[in-house]
Amino acid sequence: MSGVTVEQGTHPVAAQLAPQDLYRLLILRKGGSELLVASEGPSFTLPCVEIPKWERVAENLTEATRKRYGIYSACLFAPEPSDATTDREQPLYQVMETTEGRAAIPNEMRWLPLDSISDQSFADEQDLEAIAGALRQIGGFQSGEPIGPFGSPGWVEELFRWVQREVEPYGLRLTGKFRQLNASPTFSLLRLETNAQAVWFKAVGEPNLREFSISIALTRPFPGFVPTIIASHPTWHGWLTTEFARSTLDEVPDACAWQRTAETLAALQIASIGKADGLLDAECRDLRVPRLLTLVDPFIEVMSQFMEEQHLRRVPNLSRRLDR
Repeated sequence: MSGVTVEQGTHPVAAQLAPQDLYRLLILRKGGSELLVASEGPSFTLPCVEIPKWERVAENLTEATRKRYGIYSACLFAPEPSDATTDREQPLYQVMETTEGRAAIPNEMRWLPLDSISDQSFADEQDLEAIAGALRQIGGFQSGEPIGPFGSPGWVEELFRWVQREVEPYGLRLTGKFRQLNASPTFSLLRLETNAQAVWFKAVGEPNLREFSISIALTRPFPGFVPTIIASHPTWHGWLTTEFARSTLDEVPDACAWQRTAETLAALQIASIGKADGLLDAECRDLRVPRLLTLVDPFIEVMSQFMEEQHLRRVPNLSRRLDR
């Protein structure tokens, strides 16, 4: 039974730990040519960490990896599940890349060249299958397949070079420290520390590509309401912004902060009056009354069909008539 015991009066009480997910990590370096492994007798095992369930995977994995193994790393992607039939539950895996070229590692671990891996290298054959699947995916990323720019080893280093060029005119210099909140081959969200204020990089993929054009469009007419965009990267559908160095609403106990937020949102809506054409050109959704009116009849038609297929009679079916 997992849990801890705390004292309450004279009787011990079992305090259940928060649900955790166990991840096996494929941590790469040198352009994805070496893999971090631990020795277990004649075979190897993958490093692993536990993180809270239902929280940000990338943020928690990078933090847990740093605390347990002393390695600064970034998440690349989750390998595709193996097609091999097995009665065992598939473990959770994450492909990561160290951002330190010569990072010190625990004594029981080593960097294993991927081209030296054999069928007998790993204690668990599922690890070997995950490695093979990850390498296939990386090969797709590196060959230019339209999968996403953030799955290939080396992309974080490329991002740092681009960001440094963009922030240098503002007197900013990256320190190398960063916080990764979201990660996938097509999505990315990082906070990058500098010698002064931090900057944020965000990139989006399908089905949220419109967020890129909308974010760029909003910064021009409404500079006081959104973070300043320092630069954009159209190929990645990403943009770099300054940081608002203030607390978020969930960190502020003062209810007046919510009132001020509502007032600011109302001010933004008022400021947007007369700018509808530009917002629509940026792919904002058209939720104006004339557009919504055109959707009423199709909605009623579909709902009427659903009502005809409704078999439960405990509650009367909705009708097209307003008097029923």
